[in-house]
Amino acid sequence: MSKTEDDWDELLRAVALLAGEVEGQSEGRCTPASATTARQVIALIQPLCQRPTTYTDGEGGIIFIWRGGREESNPVFLLMDNQTLHAFNQKGSQIHEQLENVPFDGVTLDPRVLTFLPKRESTGAP
Repeated sequence: MSKTEDDWDELLRAVALLAGEVEGQSEGRCTPASATTARQVIALIQPLCQRPTTYTDGEGGIIFIWRGGREESNPVFLLMDNQTLHAFNQKGSQIHEQLENVPFDGVTLDPRVLTFLPKRESTGAP
């Protein structure tokens, strides 16, 4: 298994932890629907995007955050609130662009959402 695959497996484990699916954890901090959506989004973005970090929003949703790369001071956020997606990015402390209330069917990621997400850097290898 490659380092990249390990990183994404780590993200899936974090989602399971947030959902309360890890033995010994008393309760989840996100809804089961948000956890399912997060897993489905991971499957769709893994081949295309850099791996984000993950948190709960405190209200049952899961947030993916991208902070690295050239835009380190301009993070990108993707919030999964059950089957609804919200994406936004910041410049400094202000929201620069946002996309709200995008329905997610579990199969296809709206191209408008995908444009927000940091893509993997090409290594030049086949």
